[in-house]
Amino acid sequence: MRAVRRRLTAATVGIVLALAAGACGGSSQSSTDVVARAAADTARAQGYRMSGTITISSPVSGVTAMGLTGTFDRTHSRAKLSTLVQAGNHRVQTAELVSKLAVYMGASVLPGGTRQSGGKPWLKLDLSHAVGPAGVTSLPTATDPTQFVDYLRAVSSAAGSKRTQGVQGVPTAHYTATIDLDRYPGLAPAPARPAVQRSVTTLESSLGSHKLPIEVWIDAHGLVRQISVNFGECVARTRFQFAMTLELYDFGPQSTPAIPADKTVYDLTPLISKALAHAKLGCTAKPAG
Repeated sequence: MRAVRRRLTAATVGIVLALAAGACGGSSQSSTDVVARAAADTARAQGYRMSGTITISSPVSGVTAMGLTGTFDRTHSRAKLSTLVQAGNHRVQTAELVSKLAVYMGASVLPGGTRQSGGKPWLKLDLSHAVGPAGVTSLPTATDPTQFVDYLRAVSSAAGSKRTQGVQGVPTAHYTATIDLDRYPGLAPAPARPAVQRSVTTLESSLGSHKLPIEVWIDAHGLVRQISVNFGECVARTRFQFAMTLELYDFGPQSTPAIPADKTVYDLTPLISKALAHAKLGCTAKPAG
């Protein structure tokens, strides 16, 4: 009887340990493995809804703040966002559409944008052809916030927090991680790699590094629920601080946004590429202090 009890006790302990290991993602899994797997699983999701905030600040242009909500249809690589932009006394609400590496913005988002577009309601920036930085910061950070979720697939290291935090009421585990941007172009489909490489090179040049720090919150199903980035970059010898927090929820199929008809779009890509092809990226001097 004692032998039976010992076997039952051993079996019970084994079950408890197995459940505990499963709840933690497996004792052999490192934090980097957990984040990498979550990035891959999130990339395979059909889509999700999102909301977030972006702040870009510099001594020259001041602070530009943006709140956003929208959906991302990963199946067709299209996002639809509603944004509220505040820059000084200029405040405007507009729409943004993303289709792979092409970004469409309501012309009213830029001062004088409607005049620049000749009355057309949409501005277009094609990152697969654009050269150099755009607007107040480098291309990848100024346009498509979903790009950072995809960058997470190139995670190179991570450390987990012992605390569990909720995102929109969903329990999550919090990790600090580092993205190796050099890895990212190799994860893109072969036809897109040259364009992706140009975009990543632009970002690395403005950062002065191929490493990008990021915080990530992962739920019990192994899906990314929130990301947060905060880093400095330098464009045309001007320093900018970029900060973004983006929440993901309602995972599943999303409606596919329609792309604006060509007759309603003014393409800024050639103008920006020509004007900024020789813009200096990165800072040659250390910041004061």
